[in-house]
Amino acid sequence: MFVLNKKTGLKWDVDGELLERLKKNPDYEVIEKPKQETKKDDSKKKSAAKK
Repeated sequence: MFVLNKKTGLKWDVDGELLERLKKNPDYEVIEKPKQETKKDDSKKKSAAKK
């Protein structure tokens, strides 16, 4: 399963005992498998940041 670190925005694929601990931690949220971004998505983010 994937978890999202709410403070950093990073997504991690974890299982077992670590997953159980992170489920109890309010700084983490279980999420669906993240979609992979394409290069087109990356270029849009960069150009939007320059504006």
